Amino acid sequence: MAAELGWSIQSQVASWAQEAARAARTRRQERYANLVEHAGVIVAGVRRLNAEARSILQPLMWFEPDAWSRSQREAVVNRLLRFVDDDTVVPRMRTSVAALKELWPTVDDRDTQLILRSIVSAADALWVYDERSIGSCRRPV
Repeated sequence: MAAELGWSIQSQVASWAQEAARAARTRRQERYANLVEHAGVIVAGVRRLNAEARSILQPLMWFEPDAWSRSQREAVVNRLLRFVDDDTVVPRMRTSVAALKELWPTVDDRDTQLILRSIVSAADALWVYDERSIGSCRRPV
């Protein structure tokens, strides 16, 4: 899971962005480095969440309750719960979505604006903002 393994892409993107910001000669170049950093975090986050979801859900395609031991079923349930409770990738993605919402209107290139707007829109569609609709994913004790 992301929290267990860490999320190395986050540090790689941040490192690249710091280098790019230092190398920037103009405010515009610095802004674009910041935009690329946030877009990169979002795209990498979606890819990470997709890969994790697939690895958890794929065994369920062949799920036969009689063939799975209690420990196998519990392991899948625990992985699902850890995935839902992720506190590594999702918070960083939300931060980047919020940053891009503020930054993309300042971009002077229409094609870049359209790409950023598309990334923000797609990422925004992943979140459930109404806490009442989320419910609790915790197992009753």
